[in-house]
Formats: sequence, C-alpha cells, structure tokens
Amino acid sequence: HRLLNLLALIALLPHPGVTAAVPAAAPSKTVATWYDATNDMDASLAELRANAEHFASVSLEGLGNASTTAVQRAAWMKVVTEDLKIDTYKLVGGNVGSFYTKEARDATIAGYMKVVHSDGGYTGVDLDFEHLPTGNASVTRAYSTFLRALAAALHAAGKKLSTCVGTYPTASDGVDVFYDPAAINETCDVIRVMNYDMYWVGGRGVPSLAGRPDCVGAGPTS
Repeated sequence: HRLLNLLALIALLPHPGVTAAVPAAAPSKTVATWYDATNDMDASLAELRANAEHFASVSLEGLGNASTTAVQRAAWMKVVTEDLKIDTYKLVGGNVGSFYTKEARDATIAGYMKVVHSDGGYTGVDLDFEHLPTGNASVTRAYSTFLRALAAALHAAGKKLSTCVGTYPTASDGVDVFYDPAAINETCDVIRVMNYDMYWVGGRGVPSLAGRPDCVGAGPTS
C-alpha cells in the first residue's frame, strides 16, 4: 500500500442537509488524506492503527484486490470506522459526460450510491473531477446541479460528500477552475485541497495532453 499526501488539508463545512453537534474545540484529529489499501490490507490497517490519533478521514483509492472477499473488506472497514474512529470515503470521479445531462447525472449518482454502501459501508464519497473545461458556464452550471443532486441523495441516506479541489494555471499566469466555490460550500461536508504539483513535467510535449494547462510549461510545484 502507499500513503498519499499526508498533509492534505481538511475543512468541515456546514450546510442545511446535515444536522450535527458542533464541538466546542477543534478536533484533535487533523489529517485527511488519500489512501491506497489495495495490496496489503493488514499492513495498511497496522499503519492506520498506529496513527489513528491523527487521522480524521481517509479517501480510499482502493481496498483489497481481486482475491479479497467481501467479508474481509467489511471487517477492515469495521475496524477503521468503529474502532479507530476514522471516517472512510470512497474516491470516485468522472468527466463532463458523467454529469452534463440529467440522464448522466442520475446514472452517475446511482452508481455512487451503490459504491457508498459497499465494503461494509463508507462514510461517503470523495469526488475527484479534474481538468474539466474552464470558462464554460454551461459546464459549471451542470456541475453545480450535479453537486446538489448528489449531496441530497447522500444526506438522505445518512452519508457525506467530500470533494477534491485544486487550481490550475492559465496561459496568462492566472488561475482558473471549472467549479463554483459557492456550490461546493453549499453541498459538501469536506473539502480536500490538492495543494501539490501545479505543473506536471511528465506531461510536457505529450500531444494528447496539449490541452491541459498544467502540462504546457514549468512552474511552481505547490
């Protein structure tokens, strides 16, 4: 297994869909990270157990492999969520076609709702949509509609919505995003800031990546 970006930032946001007691002091657990428990579930569990006092949540990139049984997955999740008190989110994603039309939104949300109830049950899903068209009002509106519909479905089931956010460079050295921050504030319980690698040197000169602003030059890596 491998641990990804231990210093990922977390923000808990209030919204009308969830009622919860607000702690008087900041929580002692401060780490919310992306995590891969694909190859060695025992080792990953030992790592989380040893550091449970720090982990508020993990966004799981993978849990087990083809030989892992449903019972094993559920047992792993039970220890992490109930014994270690670490929230678990399933990392999910897609592209513009995943949410641009109502039919696409409905199908994507149905798939996410199935996922969130798998493996013994996750706290919620963590959205990882990246490199979508910026400056396109129809895409931004469609994504906001998608966020509201997904949040409503998750909250009705007692689940939560987390999202990954990042900023991307423009040709004029500005910053642009495809999402509406107000819609994220309205719908999401957790925000994970992708505060790393603004530019990806491995993408320079790759024709299929020519449209990605993080692959067209050199620049800051955080």
